[in-house]
Amino acid sequence: MDKKDRLLQIFLEEAGEIIENLDNLMMELEEAEDKADLINNIFRGVHTLKGSANSFGFTRLGEYVHHWEDLLGMFRDDPNSPKLASSIDLFFDAVNVVRDTLELEVQGDTSIPENYNETLEIIKSQLEAKDKKEESISVSTDVITFDSVFEIAPINEKELDQLTPDEKSQVLAKLEEGYNFYNVVLCFDDDLYFRGHNHQISIKLLNGLGDIVKSYWSFNNLATFDKYNTETNYIKDISLYILSAASHEDIDEIFDFVAEEHEVKTRLFTLKEVKEKFDKKVEESKPQEQTTPKIKNEVSKIKVQPQSFIRVESHKIDELFDSVGELVISQSYIDQSVKIKELDDENINKNLQALAKSSKRIQDQVMSLRMVAIKDTFLKMKRVARDVAKKTNKDFEFIIKGEDTEIDKTMVDALSDPLVHLIRNSADHGIESDDIRQSQGKPKGEVSLEAYHSGNNIVIEIKDNGAGIDTNKIFGKAIERGLASPDDNLTQSEIIDFLFNPGFSMAEKITDVSGRGVGLDVVKSSIEKLKGKIIVTSELGKGSSFKIMLPLTLAIIDGMIVSINDEVFILPTLSVIESFPPNMAKINSIHHKEEFIDYRGEVLPIVHLNRVLNLDGTEKAEEDSVFICIDHDKGKFVLRVDALLGRQQVVVKTLGKFLSFIKAIAGGTILGDGNIAFIINIDEIRERLDKSL
Repeated sequence: MDKKDRLLQIFLEEAGEIIENLDNLMMELEEAEDKADLINNIFRGVHTLKGSANSFGFTRLGEYVHHWEDLLGMFRDDPNSPKLASSIDLFFDAVNVVRDTLELEVQGDTSIPENYNETLEIIKSQLEAKDKKEESISVSTDVITFDSVFEIAPINEKELDQLTPDEKSQVLAKLEEGYNFYNVVLCFDDDLYFRGHNHQISIKLLNGLGDIVKSYWSFNNLATFDKYNTETNYIKDISLYILSAASHEDIDEIFDFVAEEHEVKTRLFTLKEVKEKFDKKVEESKPQEQTTPKIKNEVSKIKVQPQSFIRVESHKIDELFDSVGELVISQSYIDQSVKIKELDDENINKNLQALAKSSKRIQDQVMSLRMVAIKDTFLKMKRVARDVAKKTNKDFEFIIKGEDTEIDKTMVDALSDPLVHLIRNSADHGIESDDIRQSQGKPKGEVSLEAYHSGNNIVIEIKDNGAGIDTNKIFGKAIERGLASPDDNLTQSEIIDFLFNPGFSMAEKITDVSGRGVGLDVVKSSIEKLKGKIIVTSELGKGSSFKIMLPLTLAIIDGMIVSINDEVFILPTLSVIESFPPNMAKINSIHHKEEFIDYRGEVLPIVHLNRVLNLDGTEKAEEDSVFICIDHDKGKFVLRVDALLGRQQVVVKTLGKFLSFIKAIAGGTILGDGNIAFIINIDEIRERLDKSL
């Protein structure tokens, strides 16, 4: 990836963050009473997008956000305008257009997205309705200033004197026609080229806004040939005089994304200044001209010290995580080395313990790098809920809880689409229309999105207080499609599972929101790719709940090593309550099949793992085996294994497509002795147990 591509990648990341933030700000703007600060924040985001888009030649995006910024500027001047409330829907549409336009620009697609022209015309029409007096800027004022991050360039009389008579005449004529006359001074640092920029880009962009009348270049810092470095910028001072119809703000925005504050100075000359300088009637003292820019520059340089962040590509974090996984495996090799144990040296053992602690600390720190709050994803869903409410004409409250819950970054990226489907499903299928709810005496509709920890899982629950799921209708639809027969005796859970079949839809008509039979099957497959599952519960007339159960991490877990029929397996330690020897007096069986044990006053089912996994060989006698009590959100149960071999942190490796059909196995790992062991999928074991009872 060359420098320009790296710079573009940084811009795309920042632009994506800005657009996501705009969505959230719009939601707050719609609900807030005091809108001034929010309008300012939205304006700054759009302003940054405009400058960056122009820097990369994204003309369609630049034009759109330019006009949108002007409209936002109008409301920034008057945040209490009655027109603002009616413009919020337009702003939401504008965010969609900006997102789609950016995607097309990056792909090199010359088309424009849906609603581009329509929304742009509405924005322009609102701008045309502004008071013309507010749009005009008098050219007769002594000094023209605005809140710029760059310094005001001082008047360089020597350079102005070197303009030819023809050039001076051209400048004066254009100023009379309403053009602006600028001096832009470029003082780029040594690392200009390393940042993916160069003088040619700046000059080309400036020339695109007008005509460069004169330029002055300083080559005083050029290195000798033997010391010349092509990566270093030696041209430290370029002064350009430009005629343009563009505003001072437009000139400065060219450098917003590519230049530091000290690298650019700009000045917009007034007609009075130009005439005075060209006529050689320069006044020696101009206090107002000198003081006003100085004050503004000093204020602009006062900045709050920002928190320090480093942008790191996600694949580098993944590579680091893989390396830590190898470190964990190597640590296991050392811990289980027979030769090291035979040495029985106190100093070696002490050093090994210190190494183990350091390895664990590194592992925890690296794992924390992958853990991010799910807040950003949850906030995106507010926009989804709002759009569904508008399209379905339903008035319901959208509630978010547990948004600070941290989850593996790889899961966050994959959760967005499933959550969109489920929230649309709850709002469209679950929540009744306002008329029906009122006739039934039901309160205002609610759709909630909540994240919380449950054992060794992260749970994301989407719940509504709507009509609930009518299992009779689903069963009828399943019979109609040949998925079930009228004689089938199915549980509520089994009937609801039909909803996850591809193409299965209960919608009576196709809408923009649902009815195409695409959704829940996609949700299920996406969640299963994350080693998770989805649990649906519902009560007719009261509402439904969709629980997404996900593992805390996909990479490293604490495991209990067990043997079953001379094979070695791993149980996730977080699921284990305790292990204990069997008490034959407390074991009972039903029809010599299902076994139960009285465990601390609870009657729990016993699962023989060798039978579930269809292992060859003969299991140990029950009195010689070991029982392990497992905690699960559906209830405790007991696993029977031959022996406990120890406890170890293990790196989870996927089985690949070839073995993905084995649901009882969650993955594999390499043990300290170099052998491979499979990791038991506790959720699948519990599910099979429920079906057998």
